[in-house]
Amino acid sequence: MAEPLTNNPEPGFYSRIQENPSLFLTPGSVQTVGIVGTGKSTKTTVNGVTRGAHKADVLGNPIKSVNIASSDVVYRYPQSSSAIAQMGSADLALVTLGTLTGKVFTATVDGESAETWTFTVLASVQDIADQINANFDDLTAEISIAGAVKYLVLHVSGTGLDGKSFTVGSGNANPILGLVDAARAQAIWWDPAVTDEEFAPQLGQDYSLDFERPKVAADFWPKAFSGLTQVANEYGEGDLYTLTLGAQGSFGNGCSLVICRQLDPATLGDPTDKKDEILASMTDLEAWDIDILVPMVPINEDGVRGTDSVDTEYLDHVSKMSSKLNRKERICILGVDEKSGRLGILGTTGETWENQMSAFAAGTGSGLESKRVVVVNPGACITSYKGASVTPDGTYLASCLAGKMCSPVFDEAEPMTRKVLSNIDGLILPDLTRPDKNLLTSMGVTILEVAGAGVRVRRSITADSSSIASQEPSIVRAFDRVAKDLREALENRFVGTKILNTTSTAVEAATSTFLNRYVAEELIGAFRNVHAQQNAQEPRQFDVSFEAIPVFPFIWGFIDISINIS
Repeated sequence: MAEPLTNNPEPGFYSRIQENPSLFLTPGSVQTVGIVGTGKSTKTTVNGVTRGAHKADVLGNPIKSVNIASSDVVYRYPQSSSAIAQMGSADLALVTLGTLTGKVFTATVDGESAETWTFTVLASVQDIADQINANFDDLTAEISIAGAVKYLVLHVSGTGLDGKSFTVGSGNANPILGLVDAARAQAIWWDPAVTDEEFAPQLGQDYSLDFERPKVAADFWPKAFSGLTQVANEYGEGDLYTLTLGAQGSFGNGCSLVICRQLDPATLGDPTDKKDEILASMTDLEAWDIDILVPMVPINEDGVRGTDSVDTEYLDHVSKMSSKLNRKERICILGVDEKSGRLGILGTTGETWENQMSAFAAGTGSGLESKRVVVVNPGACITSYKGASVTPDGTYLASCLAGKMCSPVFDEAEPMTRKVLSNIDGLILPDLTRPDKNLLTSMGVTILEVAGAGVRVRRSITADSSSIASQEPSIVRAFDRVAKDLREALENRFVGTKILNTTSTAVEAATSTFLNRYVAEELIGAFRNVHAQQNAQEPRQFDVSFEAIPVFPFIWGFIDISINIS
């Protein structure tokens, strides 16, 4: 009989998974890959329809509403020869000119010393621009007239404009002019080959500018993506950004949904800060329904495991999320880095596989720490991103394997052994002998190997070899699916209803119907002894139990040949 759930404030069904000597029961459902990794430190904000200039409307739609925050940079559009960098948002036609008299305008051009000007008596709006032009080097002010509305346009002037920028200071005239205090913008570049002024943004035209803004804390929170282009737009192109590379591996192998959590670039320089940020990412992912966690951080990144290593924290995370109360069963696939000789093979120099895998021994408690972990070998490979060859470490292989597991082509009980992975052009690895590969497999390492023109999984295995149910990822995944779906089915049918004399029979019948469906779908092999009873200590609780046999993966065969010559 289960323990009473009296102290749990959330109504619902909860589950526990046990292993019997002859019948194995273990949780696991895989639909979504959660990736933790690096991305670019800025985000792109598009203001308007196109980059550069277009002639649909007059100035002020939409540029007058641009609010450029500190350290923002305007993308440099290649066909702009005007080098416009900032425009005030105020309608100067509505500004009482007397309010500017005696007020200070401040700006800094291209990082040089700040310049200031105290406005004298202004007879017209044009005088605002004229006084700025007369008193500031390399800064040009113009008045744009759009009907009855007048705006102040500022841009860098003079020679050698490419890449110049200016920063609006904190002068008390600046907000009157509609300029954001301490705002900065990068001057737009242009293609030197374009000399015809008709290609340049002209006064009176509508401008559409893109801004590259530094990311803030909220930009590092987990986000869901259904395609690689979305990930690349958010985190950057190519192998410099491991989130994009990991998403390529997962999507390329069939996954339809990826959850990305970017590590704050400011934390990556210090091992302790980086560890804290990875732990924070684990906390952020607790709220998400992910099935496989793929950290795009090699577990041996610092050469050896030490105080700043986080491999055991990944185990703690999947264990915690797979617990009875959290009900978000998941596994993690970990990769290593062999590109720089960081991880020695089978006792050679450096950190060894034996030492690396020693952290994955089954715990004395639930044992979920190890059977929910897959470690991939080798630790280096070759792939391509947009036609360019790149050589990522083993975390990319982990993302490919996770994507294959999540592919809708397979159900959760499908073994990954002998499955061919896509988006891998080759493996960079020592030439392991068959005994070496067998030794690594016995240690709980999932070996990938070259097979013909592709790369396949030699043997899919978890880091826990204590039992058949713990050893096989397909069994773990299949029973996670059963546990999740059965909980939901029984909750929808029974939670919130009256407990009557017929409730036990109804719960047993509903459970059997559900399990029969999964036998037909080949997620489990068989089940027996379905039993539901009211908890003796907590009358509001029903305890459901049953035994189930998994669908076992076909791993070995033996051919016994007898030669009969008589």
